[in-house]
Amino acid sequence: MTTFNPHVLAPIFPKYQVVSKEQAQKMAEVFRTMPKTMEQDELGDDAIAYLHYRTVDNKNHWYITEKDEGTTQAQAFGLVSLQVGFGTELGYVSLVELCDIYGVELDLDYKPQTLAEIEAQFKK
Repeated sequence: MTTFNPHVLAPIFPKYQVVSKEQAQKMAEVFRTMPKTMEQDELGDDAIAYLHYRTVDNKNHWYITEKDEGTTQAQAFGLVSLQVGFGTELGYVSLVELCDIYGVELDLDYKPQTLAEIEAQFKK
């Protein structure tokens, strides 16, 4: 049996998450076409998050708005909510480290949203 490695398409898949080749191709295309660092800077809360990572218990969330421009994808920028109820914060996150955490998964059904829409969900 042949093993499929989604990292061949894009370095955005958590180490412990199993994805189909079709899912990997879809998410790799989202990643390939999303903005690079600073390209949404002037948009503020209207910036769009293209990727969503979460822990399997749904308590921690990372919404990625921009990626590094270099050939090696080490970090990205976005909105983070650690432990629901403790607020959110914008900042840089290492995708390498995030994808290495046991219990973190890439939300394969996520539809891009603005930061304002995401923030509103956490204020409910």
